[in-house]
Amino acid sequence: MKVKEYEVIDILRSVKKNIQPCEYEYNRFDAEDKKNIYEIKVRSKLFKDTFIEFDKYSYNTMYAQEFDKIFIYVVKMENTIYLFNVSLLYMRGYNFNWELKKLNRNTEFNQTEKIQKIVGYINTDEAIYTIDCL
Repeated sequence: MKVKEYEVIDILRSVKKNIQPCEYEYNRFDAEDKKNIYEIKVRSKLFKDTFIEFDKYSYNTMYAQEFDKIFIYVVKMENTIYLFNVSLLYMRGYNFNWELKKLNRNTEFNQTEKIQKIVGYINTDEAIYTIDCL
Protein backbone atom coordinates (compact mmCIF):
# COMPACT_ATOMS: atom_id res chain seq x y z
CA MET A 1 0.00 0.00 0.00
CA LYS A 2 1.23 3.46 -0.87
CA VAL A 3 1.68 6.43 1.47
CA LYS A 4 -1.36 8.15 -0.06
CA GLU A 5 -3.61 5.23 0.94
CA TYR A 6 -2.31 5.42 4.54
CA GLU A 7 -3.16 9.13 4.54
CA VAL A 8 -6.72 8.30 3.44
CA ILE A 9 -7.02 5.74 6.26
CA ASP A 10 -5.97 8.42 8.76
CA ILE A 11 -8.70 10.72 7.44
CA LEU A 12 -11.27 7.88 7.47
CA ARG A 13 -10.60 7.35 11.17
CA SER A 14 -12.62 10.51 11.81
CA VAL A 15 -15.74 8.49 10.88
CA LYS A 16 -14.54 4.87 11.04
CA LYS A 17 -12.61 4.73 14.32
CA ASN A 18 -11.60 1.06 14.15
CA ILE A 19 -10.33 0.94 10.57
CA GLN A 20 -6.92 -0.72 10.33
CA PRO A 21 -4.61 -1.11 7.34
CA CYS A 22 -4.10 -4.70 6.21
CA GLU A 23 -0.84 -6.19 7.40
CA TYR A 24 -0.38 -8.57 4.46
CA GLU A 25 1.35 -6.66 1.67
CA TYR A 26 -0.36 -8.50 -1.20
CA ASN A 27 -3.91 -8.42 0.17
CA ARG A 28 -6.61 -7.52 -2.37
CA PHE A 29 -8.05 -4.83 -0.12
CA ASP A 30 -6.26 -2.13 1.84
CA ALA A 31 -7.98 -1.92 5.21
CA GLU A 32 -10.69 -3.48 7.34
CA ASP A 33 -12.68 -3.26 10.52
CA LYS A 34 -15.13 -5.68 12.15
CA LYS A 35 -17.90 -4.97 9.61
CA ASN A 36 -16.16 -3.79 6.43
CA ILE A 37 -13.31 -4.31 4.01
CA TYR A 38 -11.96 -1.23 2.21
CA GLU A 39 -10.28 -0.91 -1.17
CA ILE A 40 -8.69 2.55 -1.41
CA LYS A 41 -7.78 4.46 -4.55
CA VAL A 42 -6.32 7.94 -4.89
CA ARG A 43 -6.99 9.64 -8.22
CA SER A 44 -5.24 12.80 -9.37
CA LYS A 45 -8.39 14.43 -10.71
CA LEU A 46 -12.16 14.32 -10.30
CA PHE A 47 -14.22 11.97 -12.46
CA LYS A 48 -18.03 11.99 -12.29
CA ASP A 49 -17.87 8.24 -12.97
CA THR A 50 -14.91 6.73 -11.16
CA PHE A 51 -13.74 3.32 -12.27
CA ILE A 52 -13.22 0.07 -10.42
CA GLU A 53 -11.23 -2.86 -11.76
CA PHE A 54 -13.27 -6.02 -12.16
CA ASP A 55 -10.71 -8.22 -10.40
CA LYS A 56 -10.91 -6.03 -7.26
CA TYR A 57 -14.70 -5.86 -7.54
CA SER A 58 -15.23 -9.59 -7.96
CA TYR A 59 -12.75 -10.79 -5.33
CA ASN A 60 -13.77 -8.26 -2.68
CA THR A 61 -17.50 -8.71 -3.30
CA MET A 62 -17.14 -12.48 -2.85
CA TYR A 63 -14.80 -12.12 0.14
CA ALA A 64 -17.27 -9.78 1.84
CA GLN A 65 -20.12 -12.26 1.28
CA GLU A 66 -18.11 -15.23 2.56
CA PHE A 67 -16.94 -13.44 5.71
CA ASP A 68 -20.16 -11.51 6.42
CA LYS A 69 -18.64 -8.10 5.74
CA ILE A 70 -19.45 -5.13 3.54
CA PHE A 71 -17.17 -4.11 0.66
CA ILE A 72 -16.56 -0.36 0.76
CA TYR A 73 -14.72 1.20 -2.20
CA VAL A 74 -12.99 4.41 -1.13
CA VAL A 75 -11.85 6.89 -3.76
CA LYS A 76 -10.08 10.17 -3.05
CA MET A 77 -10.40 12.58 -5.95
CA GLU A 78 -9.07 16.11 -5.58
CA ASN A 79 -10.17 17.26 -2.10
CA THR A 80 -13.00 14.79 -1.51
CA ILE A 81 -13.11 11.19 -0.34
CA TYR A 82 -16.05 9.16 -1.69
CA LEU A 83 -17.23 5.96 0.01
CA PHE A 84 -19.22 3.51 -2.11
CA ASN A 85 -21.00 0.47 -0.65
CA VAL A 86 -20.19 -1.95 -3.45
CA SER A 87 -21.91 -4.82 -1.64
CA LEU A 88 -25.16 -2.83 -1.76
CA LEU A 89 -24.61 -1.80 -5.38
CA TYR A 90 -24.13 -5.47 -6.26
CA MET A 91 -27.33 -6.50 -4.43
CA ARG A 92 -29.27 -3.71 -6.17
CA GLY A 93 -28.10 -4.93 -9.58
CA TYR A 94 -26.23 -1.69 -10.29
CA ASN A 95 -25.02 -1.44 -13.89
CA PHE A 96 -21.27 -0.91 -13.75
CA ASN A 97 -21.05 -0.75 -17.56
CA TRP A 98 -18.11 -3.18 -17.65
CA GLU A 99 -15.69 -2.79 -20.54
CA LEU A 100 -12.19 -3.77 -21.62
CA LYS A 101 -9.73 -0.92 -21.34
CA LYS A 102 -6.00 -0.65 -21.94
CA LEU A 103 -4.43 0.61 -18.69
CA ASN A 104 -1.06 0.62 -16.98
CA ARG A 105 -0.23 -2.77 -15.46
CA ASN A 106 0.06 -0.93 -12.14
CA THR A 107 0.61 2.62 -11.04
CA GLU A 108 3.58 1.99 -8.79
CA PHE A 109 7.19 2.46 -9.83
CA ASN A 110 6.16 4.63 -12.83
CA GLN A 111 5.18 1.58 -14.85
CA THR A 112 4.09 2.40 -18.38
CA GLU A 113 3.40 -1.11 -19.68
CA LYS A 114 -0.24 -1.28 -20.79
CA ILE A 115 -2.47 -4.33 -20.45
CA GLN A 116 -6.16 -5.06 -21.03
CA LYS A 117 -8.25 -4.76 -17.86
CA ILE A 118 -11.96 -5.07 -17.30
CA VAL A 119 -13.24 -1.95 -15.59
CA GLY A 120 -16.63 -0.68 -14.53
CA TYR A 121 -17.85 2.73 -13.48
CA ILE A 122 -19.55 4.08 -10.36
CA ASN A 123 -21.22 7.47 -10.52
CA THR A 124 -20.17 9.72 -7.64
CA ASP A 125 -23.88 10.28 -6.87
CA GLU A 126 -23.87 6.67 -5.59
CA ALA A 127 -21.50 7.56 -2.72
CA ILE A 128 -22.92 6.64 0.68
CA TYR A 129 -20.68 9.20 2.36
CA THR A 130 -18.24 11.93 1.38
CA ILE A 131 -15.49 13.60 3.37
CA ASP A 132 -14.07 16.98 2.45
CA CYS A 133 -10.33 17.05 3.07
CA LEU A 134 -9.13 20.54 2.22
